[in-house]
Amino acid sequence: MTTKSSCAPSIIDSGWKPAMRPACRRPYRRVRLAMRRATVPLMLLVAALCVRGAPQTPPVTVLINEISPLPLSDDEPTWVELLNVSQAPVDLSGWSLWDRWGCRLVFADETSELAPAGLVVVWFRGEEEASPARTFAREAGMHIDQVGEDAADAFRQQIGECALFAAPDRTPQALRDYVCWGDKSSSQTATVLRAAGVLAASGHALSKFGCDGCTVLEIGGTLGRSPRLTQILSAGQNQASSDLQNTWDYYAPGEVSPGRPNRWPAPAPHSPILSLTSRTAEFVVDYPVTLLGPPQEACRLQVAERPSFQQPLVDRAYAPGERLRVDGLAPGTYYWRARLERDDMVTPWSEGYYLELRDPNAVHEADD
Repeated sequence: MTTKSSCAPSIIDSGWKPAMRPACRRPYRRVRLAMRRATVPLMLLVAALCVRGAPQTPPVTVLINEISPLPLSDDEPTWVELLNVSQAPVDLSGWSLWDRWGCRLVFADETSELAPAGLVVVWFRGEEEASPARTFAREAGMHIDQVGEDAADAFRQQIGECALFAAPDRTPQALRDYVCWGDKSSSQTATVLRAAGVLAASGHALSKFGCDGCTVLEIGGTLGRSPRLTQILSAGQNQASSDLQNTWDYYAPGEVSPGRPNRWPAPAPHSPILSLTSRTAEFVVDYPVTLLGPPQEACRLQVAERPSFQQPLVDRAYAPGERLRVDGLAPGTYYWRARLERDDMVTPWSEGYYLELRDPNAVHEADD
């Protein structure tokens, strides 16, 4: 009897037996094996091409650490502070600082090298203004005066930006850091990057400041990197990651000093403000944005009858997450403030806020 060859798989038993595979499948098997052998070299080639074609991320060496765009007086200069976060000295010769309107400074060839953890403060002042570098000469770091009518207007904007390039021009690949405030959609640096196809996720440590793209700066306020930056660098995290974008915070007037490392910013009183009709006062503060969530620190609350906060009626540290409630305050005028505390960190006190506590019974009688 003649047996007809079939390419259908054998179903004599449930096990797979090579000897029972029809001969007509062997050519296909050879093809599959050849394709598998060729797949590995092909994948390696594609990966190599992708790596070669991908933009190389520059190492994070020098970052913008602080900027004061709106001094308390028109006679005071604006200033920018840079910080070397690398483990080696950095030659700033030929680097440049830019604002929305153009280049504001190209570091001269004779600029001293910035040591590891070193700071350099650049002061932008008019001809008639005294050099503030003398005032801060006792502080750590270098101080550079940029003098002139054009320099006096540098960064003096409620909607602005500051960009640091490792080149004299605004070359996207030379960008090392930038921060914008007021309205990030108007950032000229971001426009240059988009035109060059460079995204914020490309590892340039791009930094934007503002909730929902808009931040109202108080006169005399400063934008600065909080100690969270030190925590990220000490933990050995990827310095070019988006974590660096979350290190900016707003500092009230007087909370920073050029040439010195920053502290954690103070919490901001939120409510109650001006008046409250209740026998129980519950205080709410806004915490620094760099904490990225509810604080793990205790919040100390002070309530006093005088704005000097001498002999406060309430001086209590509340546990993390605990509501800041005070019972038993008599009707009257009070002042209150808060700060965050931990073993290795204490923020400055917040600004003191005025509060008039009214007796609810007296209010009801007046209404009647």
